[in-house]
Amino acid sequence: MRIFVVDDDASLRGFIRRWLAVHTRHEVHTFASGEDAVLALETLPPNLVLTDLGMPGLSGEDVALAAARLAQPPRIVLMSGDPVRLEHARELAQATLEKPFSITELLSALGATPDFAGC
Repeated sequence: MRIFVVDDDASLRGFIRRWLAVHTRHEVHTFASGEDAVLALETLPPNLVLTDLGMPGLSGEDVALAAARLAQPPRIVLMSGDPVRLEHARELAQATLEKPFSITELLSALGATPDFAGC
C-alpha cells in the first residue's frame, strides 16, 4: 500500500512517517505542501492520502479534490485542528481526524482500508 502524508508541520509529518515505517510494511511518501503532493499523484498514485487542511498554497481540500479525480481514487483522510473547517470538508473524505489526535484515532481512520491490516 502506498500512503501519502501531506502536512506543512514537519514534526507531525515526520512522526507519522516514522511510526508507519516501524509498525507497517507500507510505502510512505511525505509532502510538505499540497503542490508537491498533487504533482506526485499522477506519477505515484497512492492508495491512501492523509492530508492536513490548513497549509500555505494548495490546501488539503485541493489535495483531496485532485486525489478524487484519479482513475482509481485513494482513501482520503483529512486532518485539522479547526473542527469547523473539518466538518465543512467532511464530504471530501472517507475519514477525518481532529488535531491533536491519538495513535488509536489515527489507526482507526487509516485502518478502515482492508490493505491496512497488519499494524
